[in-house]
Amino acid sequence: MIYARCLATTLCLSGSLAGCSLEKFAADQTVEVANAGSMGFNGFWDYEIFGQAVPSAILQSEALVQISPNNESLLTGLSKAYATYAYGWLSDRWERADERGDFEEADDLERRIMYIYERAAHLGLRVVHQHDTKGALSAKLKSGKVDEVKAYLRANFTDQDDVPGLYWAGLTWGSAMAYSNGDMNKLADAPIARALVERSVELDPGFADAGGLGVLGTVEASFPELFGGSLETAKGYYERALKQCERRNHLILLSYAKVYAVAKQDRALFVSLLREILDSPDLGADIRMTNKVARHRAKRYIKRLDAWFDPALAPAEPAPAEAGSEAEAPG
Repeated sequence: MIYARCLATTLCLSGSLAGCSLEKFAADQTVEVANAGSMGFNGFWDYEIFGQAVPSAILQSEALVQISPNNESLLTGLSKAYATYAYGWLSDRWERADERGDFEEADDLERRIMYIYERAAHLGLRVVHQHDTKGALSAKLKSGKVDEVKAYLRANFTDQDDVPGLYWAGLTWGSAMAYSNGDMNKLADAPIARALVERSVELDPGFADAGGLGVLGTVEASFPELFGGSLETAKGYYERALKQCERRNHLILLSYAKVYAVAKQDRALFVSLLREILDSPDLGADIRMTNKVARHRAKRYIKRLDAWFDPALAPAEPAPAEAGSEAEAPG
């Protein structure tokens, strides 16, 4: 960030007639450098250090957005950063507060998470609208007519370049609704948010390590059949996602366990999926921090077997061993 500011200042002093366009150039160059080094962030090895660093990265990116508001890599990257922090760290704190009965803190965290996801959705939707060459999507989204939205997306969003905006916008918009404390005005848009994720999956099911398929599985498993959910459909999405990513994305395993297996009351599947996360070796820099987030959560979930499953129905086998230390050597 210091480099970006120095570069912008130098360029402006040497050619003031260019004005803010030179600052935009510097901001765009900074984004390119950050994208080139993204593997270093994805492959970082310490969960705690990473979580403490994300807010600073978000603040720096927000400053760059003010200079280059239409940079798609910046917008989708910032949307992803918000989603990563909200899920990987804040929602973990929210669950812990709820578990210990600190409902005041849980409520505060719930509102904070919702606002963060709403900001992330705004950024993602900005990218989606930039790809809307006909300019009619905004009206379609506001209409709430899901079938018309789906038809419009299929007809006008047909390229691989459309996928990041659709995925991050749909994921974060839907996540904001999940933390809205049952606000029906917000929840009414859930099918629209899902349509964005579905279109991203149709264009590229492997994007974000098959994250879209995992999201669709979670949505299906989160609602009872009376309200349109289907555990059978959810299982299909999860299994397809795991096949697509070759079981490398452990967040899918985690959601499969926490959402589907708990709803299904399949204790054996729950234990098997969490053991797969906890017993896995490092799978590489491209997926390392994603899997650290999953492992961090799995260590807590494995201890809550009897809270989520009837102990009387437990098999005769011994309880799963507790995972080792969170600290690990760099990859």
